[in-house]
Amino acid sequence: MAGGRTFCMALVGRLEAGIKGHDVLFEILGSPAWMKRQWKLRIYGDGPDRKYLETLAHYYAIAPRIDFMGFVDDVKSIWSSCHLMVMPSRSEGLPIALIEAMVCGRPAVVTDVGGIGEWWRMTHALHGCGSQWSNQLAPRLEEPGTQSSALKLWAGKHAVLL
Repeated sequence: MAGGRTFCMALVGRLEAGIKGHDVLFEILGSPAWMKRQWKLRIYGDGPDRKYLETLAHYYAIAPRIDFMGFVDDVKSIWSSCHLMVMPSRSEGLPIALIEAMVCGRPAVVTDVGGIGEWWRMTHALHGCGSQWSNQLAPRLEEPGTQSSALKLWAGKHAVLL
């Protein structure tokens, strides 16, 4: 971010990499382009893959930039310090975490799976293209709504749908 501030993203949900796509996001954040940037990822939630995700973060050399926060009851506390919701899920229902982020004024980069796409088509609150794979997620993280322009996205578009 401008002025040397750290851009903070949040991934909120159960720690199940095969469903929630943490591995896709870790691969992107471990890329040379993202390693040059000032960012932090806070992961909120618990689940069976925590150890695996900690190991994967070390594999991609991003462990110092990732905080595993565990389960948090106070949603406002998440969004008081995080600028963007990232949800690279391979499968979802209609995630309450996405709605909570948007109610708290935070934009989101999400995949078009399950109820997310249905919600988009009903409300037009989300904008995007329609793929969940990392070659689509990485460019979306470059679009408005990320880094220094995260809050600008909220003025017109609430989320980017992949």
